Amino acid sequence: MTLYWTAIYRRLDFGINIPDESIEGPETEESQGLSQEQYLRELRTSKEVQILKKLEEEVFQLDASLHCEMEATSGHRQSAAVSVYPRKEKTFSEKLGTYHPVRLLFCPSGHHKLQVFIHKTVGEGQVDLNDRLSVERVIEVLRPHSGFMCPGISEYDAILADTRIQPSNVKEELWPWRHISARKCKLWHKPRKLDLADEMCDICSKCRLARRQMVVVLDRRTSLLEEERIEIQ
Repeated sequence: MTLYWTAIYRRLDFGINIPDESIEGPETEESQGLSQEQYLRELRTSKEVQILKKLEEEVFQLDASLHCEMEATSGHRQSAAVSVYPRKEKTFSEKLGTYHPVRLLFCPSGHHKLQVFIHKTVGEGQVDLNDRLSVERVIEVLRPHSGFMCPGISEYDAILADTRIQPSNVKEELWPWRHISARKCKLWHKPRKLDLADEMCDICSKCRLARRQMVVVLDRRTSLLEEERIEIQ
């Protein structure tokens, strides 16, 4: 199912975020209000919403630390989906406000996708929502130490200022926030058990390699400058 998301959502008492812009109806406020009420009644009692409510209960029983939100979607017709987040608390930035950077999105059909950096899909598949074990395998990706959203290359600006060389294997993105990473950054990755003790375990192997290459260039440059200084003396 192809999903098209609108920017404006209205939170309802039964737990579905409704995109106001996706509700069609007559132009008058009274008629439009009636149309929305009718739409909400139909959506509440739809088979799809019942499937997703059952999924929410299933996820809670499997892992109460995860947080679910049901949302309305617009596509060829009105439908709904469930977003599963690693935790209820949201991240905040002045540029974006409050948001969840990572989510696992489920459709009533069982199609699911893992999205990071708000909008980038890094994995998707199909699961039988009635199969508890299969659902548990899918949500495993959101559990602690099961995966990390790669923050990119640390101390990039400082290293670049000293080397003055722009690496060809590094890219910079400005939305939804500034993110400097290897061109082949994994975005979301699962580190080996041995790596979990490393304070930089959240950084993917591609970004680690790119940073290490930059540090090598910096070390060489520093050595050359030191040799030149000694020769001058």
